[in-house]
Amino acid sequence: MIDRMAGLRRRSRTDFMGDAAARAAEEVELIRLSAEGFDAFMASLEGPPAIVPEIVTLVSRSAPWEGAAADDRIDAARSQHRIAVDRARLGRQRHWHRTVQARASAMRRGSRADRGWGCVP
Repeated sequence: MIDRMAGLRRRSRTDFMGDAAARAAEEVELIRLSAEGFDAFMASLEGPPAIVPEIVTLVSRSAPWEGAAADDRIDAARSQHRIAVDRARLGRQRHWHRTVQARASAMRRGSRADRGWGCVP
């Protein structure tokens, strides 16, 4: 579409886009201040900031990672982690115990299932 429009104007795509950008920049309204308006604007920037009650409330709150409630959350997370680690350890122990029992049973039966475990065939 851009190539077609540029062709209708008999311009290259680059020239067409440059002209379109220049026209768009000219259409933007500029804020023009009088000298008094500019001085008032600068005074508002240089003066003390306006107090916003919502920001004061937000800044006065303690951070989520600070305080007794955060310590309780951290302790709860640590205990949950310990429980998960203990469950995983218990699962590995049960798996190891079942494996040992199966191997011992195969050795007692003298089955071929004991091959590969280093047992006597």
